[in-house]
Amino acid sequence: VMSLFGRARDFLYRHRRKFATAGIVVGALYAVKKYAEWKLAELEEQAITQQLARTRRQLNFDTNQRHCDATIRTLIPALQDEIYQRLDTERLTLSLRSSAKGEKLEAWGALKTLAFSRMVAAVYGTALLSTFLRLQTNILGGYLFLQNSQPAAGKELSGDVQKAYLDEAHYFLRD
Repeated sequence: VMSLFGRARDFLYRHRRKFATAGIVVGALYAVKKYAEWKLAELEEQAITQQLARTRRQLNFDTNQRHCDATIRTLIPALQDEIYQRLDTERLTLSLRSSAKGEKLEAWGALKTLAFSRMVAAVYGTALLSTFLRLQTNILGGYLFLQNSQPAAGKELSGDVQKAYLDEAHYFLRD
């Protein structure tokens, strides 16, 4: 039994550098593996955080777009009323019905011009109103998103400032 332990001790003594080198290599591989796992977990956490931030921004943007679409739908009748009021065809229609044949041609030309002007004003006004509101709601929504996600990042927008900013659309409809 003693000779077995002696031979094992002699074997280990003779190959001690090989065992030390193998131990260092195995330890280093273990340390590298643990570092790689830690780094991978850190990168995954970063990716999840970035994806969550992207999702929040997208949700905020989608909410702003829905709000903007609803606002546009509520303002379109006011825009139509303003166009109909400024480009009134009722007077010309009545004139067309009650005038003589020579005057009817002139009234008909004016009516066609007003009808075309109404159509162009409706398309152009709707496009301008839509663009204007989208810009406003996206700018305001961006500020509010930053304000809510990073409270110490900048100045806070008061409710009065927000209301005044959004009331500009009514100014567009009146003038």
